[in-house]
Amino acid sequence: MPQWYIDVGLKIIITYTVQGLMPYINVVKEGVILGMKGRVDSKCSGNRWKTKSTTLMQYKAAYTGKEMPIHFKYSDCLNITFLAMLYGLGMPIMFPMAMVILANQRLCERVQVAYNYRQPPAMDDSLSNSVLSIMKYAPLMLLFNGYWLMDNKQFFDNVWHYKDKVT
Repeated sequence: MPQWYIDVGLKIIITYTVQGLMPYINVVKEGVILGMKGRVDSKCSGNRWKTKSTTLMQYKAAYTGKEMPIHFKYSDCLNITFLAMLYGLGMPIMFPMAMVILANQRLCERVQVAYNYRQPPAMDDSLSNSVLSIMKYAPLMLLFNGYWLMDNKQFFDNVWHYKDKVT
């Protein structure tokens, strides 16, 4: 029904828009926090050699970023991909939006790894293989939901009929 696009579809598109902007907000936020920690440690002088830190560990904590949350990056990619595959045939704008969001996340992730995060930990390929094994179900969702959507005559007739209440 057309009301679905107003009720649910609009919320999905708004969520996609927020997911597209959040990587840039996170880059700025992490950069500001890292800069503020360094400023506080150097007593607002801007000189890295003038420090309040008494140990090397305190100095490193003031000038290095936080650990890279790789699991959140993977979950965001899975969320964006599965939503696009599930609802994309009914709302085709989701496919280009998903592409732009994933490109934004990739770009911002590279900037954050270069400037804001510590060096990523050495990992094996088990997490990547796990994500790829989950990702193979996204095209199946597109096929099944797309078949159901294309088989629905109301989708093409631009006419809908409400079912009577059966009591």
